[in-house]
Amino acid sequence: MGKRAEDKSGKWFGDYFIIDRNYDKQYTTAHYNYKCKCGETGIIDVRSIKDNICCRHHLVCKVCGKPASEDSHFYPAQQLCNRHYLQIVRHGDILAVEKMRTFGIIRKCDICGDTHHDRYYVWQKDGEMHGKTLCGKHYNQMCSKNKITDPTPSEHLPRKKWTKGEEQELRDMWLKGVPVLELSKYFGATECAVSSKAFDIGVSKEIVKPNNPKFKAIYQDYDWCFERFINRGMSMKEMAEEAGASLRVIQKWCQEVHDLDARSYKKYKTISEKQKQLMMFGLLGDGHIDRREDQPMYIESHAENQKDYLYWKWSVLKDLCNKEPIYYPPSEHTFGNDKKYKCQAHYRLCTRIIDALKPIRGMTKSEIIDQLNEFGLSLYMLDDASCCNGYWEICVASLTAKEKEKFLKILQERFQIIGRIRKDTRYIGFGKSNSDIISQIVLRTIPNNLDIVQRKILKNMESC
Repeated sequence: MGKRAEDKSGKWFGDYFIIDRNYDKQYTTAHYNYKCKCGETGIIDVRSIKDNICCRHHLVCKVCGKPASEDSHFYPAQQLCNRHYLQIVRHGDILAVEKMRTFGIIRKCDICGDTHHDRYYVWQKDGEMHGKTLCGKHYNQMCSKNKITDPTPSEHLPRKKWTKGEEQELRDMWLKGVPVLELSKYFGATECAVSSKAFDIGVSKEIVKPNNPKFKAIYQDYDWCFERFINRGMSMKEMAEEAGASLRVIQKWCQEVHDLDARSYKKYKTISEKQKQLMMFGLLGDGHIDRREDQPMYIESHAENQKDYLYWKWSVLKDLCNKEPIYYPPSEHTFGNDKKYKCQAHYRLCTRIIDALKPIRGMTKSEIIDQLNEFGLSLYMLDDASCCNGYWEICVASLTAKEKEKFLKILQERFQIIGRIRKDTRYIGFGKSNSDIISQIVLRTIPNNLDIVQRKILKNMESC
């Protein structure tokens, strides 16, 4: 085992006083919270703590001018940002491309002579193109085809740098219904750049129909596209089939004109009450919502013999998903250092990323139990309970002792069902009369033709 690094909290290092250790999971190395002599506070990498260090807030990269305060891995002794320090370490010098870009040396493509690009590439592979400077268009051609297929200059306009006045002007013209194509010509930017800027300043949702006598196609209507892409969750392929247009046309109007994409779907998509309940009560059973802050999506898996049960759930959540449940064959996984476990064949359902799932994700199991109804109880029993000879038994291993007590109390008060915790406290069992009540609740809330209902209830009734 390696030697544990010394805790540097409470010590001075040059101009820095180390306050305490920062344990944020985004950092792979030791980081500390510090306070500078100038009064500024911040976070510093353990590698940057040296006695000869000077105040980072007054330092900039000597190559590109990037402030040290904007680079957590800035190298103050060398006065280099992380990017250019690593170039020196790996290549012995700042790359020629970087030098030219930084010091304003005019660059041009050796194929088309274009000088308007923000970035150029030097072709390093052996051959007739070795050492030649290429624009993005011809560099991509070489990467994909290993030859120049089209020597003409790129038609792309240079990246637009917007001023405050231009942003306000764009806002006014956008709200007046000026088409994106005309805005593109007026501002000297691509249609994509105009749409992106409109989204950034918050006016893309307020688009109106262009004042155009040729306005005929249904996909030119923002409301039509919003209803199908956001509310109904239709794919652009399905929208193209309904509109009788090509996929590219629908993509152009949705993404470039109406600014409807994954970001807008995530932000504006709403969920129905039934969808909310299915996912909320699913958290008690076999479902979960991704814990990453910016990626709230509902995920649920079921064994191969419960395929139709998962597909029924998918039919309820269909407008929230961009594909059907995926089948995963049996597999073996390693857990820890040497422990292995077998994963049986299963189907997995996954919704798209939707901000409306964040409130559900934030609910505790106790709060979910408080809202338990017949639909929720049925889902919980089918997910985590078994029925043998007409007697129900549910696994509640994921609940705390207090949550188990609340669950039993609500069963009795709300459904007149009495259950008892088994000697093995992971399980709650129900007598025959109480099990019959549970079965009747499941039968009137869940489709009876599902295999899981047939197997757990109806076949048990026949055998009894």
